[in-house]
Amino acid sequence: MLSIEYIAGLFDGEGTVGIYRVTNGKSDKTNWTSRLNISGSYRPVLEKIHTFCGYGNIYSAKRNKKLIATRYGSLDTSLCKQGWKWQITIRNDIKNFLSKILPHFH
Repeated sequence: MLSIEYIAGLFDGEGTVGIYRVTNGKSDKTNWTSRLNISGSYRPVLEKIHTFCGYGNIYSAKRNKKLIATRYGSLDTSLCKQGWKWQITIRNDIKNFLSKILPHFH
């Protein structure tokens, strides 16, 4: 059974929230977007979070093998698992989610 306490703990270990600069390449105008993610290699858990919360989307988190090799040298990149992320981009949904999990942090 999934609980908000479990999701808060998962976010504490595997989650990020940030504001990112977005450009479209056609103009000099800069836009900003906010995103909240929980990442993992086991998609069914992220699907349960998506169902439990009722918002966000699940995306493939492609592994950048060239970046991994650059950072870690001769690491065998075939050992890297497929990654997934549950992501929220709507500001009110991010605020709602953070409001729900905040009481579970000490």
